Amino acid sequence: MINVLYVVSTLKRSGPMHILLNIVKFLDRDKFNPRILTMSEESGDSLKPDFEKMNVEIISFRLSKGKIDSKSKMSYLKILEDKKIDIIHSHGIRADTLAVISKTYIPTVSTLHNYVYYDYPMRYGKLKGMLMAYMHTKIIKKVDYPISCSESISKEYSTRKINTSCIQNGVDQQVYFPVETNSKITLRKTLGLPINKTIIISVGHMSKFKDPQTIIQGFMSSEHAEKEGHILVFLGDGPELDKCKVLARDKDNILFLGRVNNVVDYLRCADYFVSASLAEGLPNATLEALACGIPPILSDIHPHKEILGLNPNGGFIFRVGNSGSLSAVFNNLDGSKGFSNEALSIVENSLNAKNMSNQYQKLYKRISN
Repeated sequence: MINVLYVVSTLKRSGPMHILLNIVKFLDRDKFNPRILTMSEESGDSLKPDFEKMNVEIISFRLSKGKIDSKSKMSYLKILEDKKIDIIHSHGIRADTLAVISKTYIPTVSTLHNYVYYDYPMRYGKLKGMLMAYMHTKIIKKVDYPISCSESISKEYSTRKINTSCIQNGVDQQVYFPVETNSKITLRKTLGLPINKTIIISVGHMSKFKDPQTIIQGFMSSEHAEKEGHILVFLGDGPELDKCKVLARDKDNILFLGRVNNVVDYLRCADYFVSASLAEGLPNATLEALACGIPPILSDIHPHKEILGLNPNGGFIFRVGNSGSLSAVFNNLDGSKGFSNEALSIVENSLNAKNMSNQYQKLYKRISN
């Protein structure tokens, strides 16, 4: 039995924690014994109950944000010894830092969910973000087995002379899957969405990072802006929400529904998914749409092109930040029916959770030997 300790900041509902959930869900529990160490207390929106349902032991340090003192390091080392941990697998800057500064003979794995020199400046501001990126890359260089979540991210790190392997993210097909037309109609009725219209959906935080304004501008400058046959639906909230509502000018065919806890239902009843993100790792929301058989319309950042490179007929690409390019895609959607199976094949053949977990298990076995 190989004892794996997953170290995270918290189990807050997020893309990286859904990836961890999928890794653990499909572990061969006859060969691997997973435990999770969280560094801070959970908020209300946590995946902790999901892990507990899988009988995963969860240990919490309840540290204040950013604080790793000598006492916590000693407690961490005691856990490694008492639980006879064979492999440490960390996710995120705080967890990576704890794993590295408390360096032991136990091999360390870290999943890199983004390219920090793009992601951090956009999230935290240029000065703070660049400093965080510099500090995190110093930590990553000390990890025994750094794993990028996409080939695109791995290539970015190589420009900083950081060699990483790649295990692509995968989505859980037991949760995200297509439904038949009758079920889709029923879902639309339940959700209060029109039955006979083409629904384009965007899911995610309403931030500059996700660039929802380009989506709205692209839709409003397309031929569908004044037509009744297409609607654009946003799921999520964030600092750009009010600006987006002003930009949409109370259009009846642009809906802002906020955060919902049943995203999968909205995906299943949609016709297309759209993301204008400026940077990503290998985005869960896009994989979830694909798993539901929904063709995505994606900005041409490298991770998006990596996804559609697995089947170019599975979706559409537009120039990042270019509403005119997106508008041209919107104008051609009516002639692109039948892409659902092509979209689904990307997940079925490659980007599924079982495949991802199996690759991590192969890595754990190789390390432990």
